[in-house]
Amino acid sequence: MTNQKRGKRKRRRFRLRLILVIALFFLLVASGLSIWVIFFTDVFRVREVKVSGVNHLESEYVRQLSGVDGYDNLITLPVRKLEKNLLQEPWIKEVIISRKIFGTVSIKVKERIPIAVLDLDGDVYLLDGEGYAINRDPESKMIDLPRISWISALPPEEGIRVNDEKIQGALKILSRLPAGLKSLINYADPFNKKGNVLKTKEGIEIYYGKADRLSDKNIALETIFQDIRERKIEVEYVDVRVPENPVIKEKISRKKV
Repeated sequence: MTNQKRGKRKRRRFRLRLILVIALFFLLVASGLSIWVIFFTDVFRVREVKVSGVNHLESEYVRQLSGVDGYDNLITLPVRKLEKNLLQEPWIKEVIISRKIFGTVSIKVKERIPIAVLDLDGDVYLLDGEGYAINRDPESKMIDLPRISWISALPPEEGIRVNDEKIQGALKILSRLPAGLKSLINYADPFNKKGNVLKTKEGIEIYYGKADRLSDKNIALETIFQDIRERKIEVEYVDVRVPENPVIKEKISRKKV
C-alpha cells in the first residue's frame, strides 16, 4: 500500500471521528437543554385540570381523590398512579387520565350506573348491572329504583361484586328490560318458587322465571302492557315464563248485590 493511500485513510478516519464527536456534543447539549426546559422552566407546568363524565360525584372531589394537585409537571405526572387512586372509589368504573397541550390534565371518568337497590332487612345498597355494591344507604336519591330483598349472613362491601347467582339473574333481567317496562318495576324477587318475579308500582306481578330468553319475554311483556293500557283492565299477574304462550290473570271485580 502506498503512503498516499495510507494518508487518505487516516484523513477519512479523522473526519469520521470528528463528525461523531460533534454529533455527540450537540446531542449532549440538546439533552441538557431538554432537561432544563422540563425541570427548570414553566413550559410543562400543570396549569389546568379538567374533569368530565361525573354525574353523582363532584368534580372537585374527583380531582382531590386523584392526587393530581400533588404534582406540577406535566411530563413527570404519574398517570397510572392517579388512575389507580380514582378506581378505589366504588362509583368509578373506568377512568382515563391524559396530558394535553398547554399544561392541561384531562380526567375522564365513567361512573357505574345503579339499576337496583339491594335491601338487607333495611340496610340498603345500590347495585349496578354487574352486581357491584356502589353505595350504602341511598334511600334519599334512589328511591325509584327496583328493590331486591336479600337474606344474607354478611352485607356486601362497597366496591365489591355480589356473586350470588340469583341476585345476578335478577340484575341481568332488570338491565335488559326496555326503558318503558323498567320504569314500571319497583320490586324484584329472585328467590320465588316461580323463578324471578317482578312487581310493578300498580301491584301487578310478573312471573318472569329464569334469566333466559330475555328478548322474547320482553317483547311479550311490551305487547301485554300495551294491551292492558288500551283496554284499561285491572290485572293480577302476567306470566311470560313461556313467552310464546303468555298468561294474563285479570282481577275479578266484585259488585255489591
